[in-house]
Amino acid sequence: MYQRAISHFNSDIKKTKQLLQELYNVDFVETGSELIALLLESEEIKKHKPLYNTARKKDVFTHCIDLIEKNGVQSLQIVNFDESNNSLLSFTSYASAREKLENWIQEYSLCLKYCALTSDESICFNHQIKKCHGICAGLEDADDYNKRVERLIKSVSFQAATFLVFDQGRQAGERSFILVENRKYVGYGYFDEYSSFNNLEEIKSQLVNTKYYPDANDILRGWLTQKRREVKVIC
Repeated sequence: MYQRAISHFNSDIKKTKQLLQELYNVDFVETGSELIALLLESEEIKKHKPLYNTARKKDVFTHCIDLIEKNGVQSLQIVNFDESNNSLLSFTSYASAREKLENWIQEYSLCLKYCALTSDESICFNHQIKKCHGICAGLEDADDYNKRVERLIKSVSFQAATFLVFDQGRQAGERSFILVENRKYVGYGYFDEYSSFNNLEEIKSQLVNTKYYPDANDILRGWLTQKRREVKVIC
């Protein structure tokens, strides 16, 4: 933390100098866990909307990419956030949702028809340029198409609906935990490493509840991908 602060004071960047001129107090919250620190930082940025932070400031999510089944085919569609029934990811604008969906179409050779980007009666343009394998023209088996969609789902989903991630605590003899329930980040807490719990409700008594923002799942998912060997996940 000290080195991080000093790097700001020694910076020649104009934005950083302006920030320092307006600095009047410094405070911190000890977490003991890099993951909790990242989640707490994201929540605090949304809460206080600091002038010099741009990332993760938006707290209103307007659109989702939902997973639906259409004629036995696993299909995707962009929907309004409050109309979502089976969301894979949430976004703060239609443009960002559309960009992500188009990236998936390219990466997984998905069909425009089954991504709700063309009419149900048409053969999609991507098939004409050989970027779609022809599910829209009856030339690809639904099982083969669904396997690609399932790989996509696996890449953006947690392996279990409800689980705990255990990590370091703030001091010796303490552990931290992060709870995901029904595929949503719920909060974090701490407990003595020699404590025993018989069920999830008992450990939830130590929980610090937080306001849910969909991008918290992104932080958690990305961190688990990088640090999966350093934590214990219990489903």
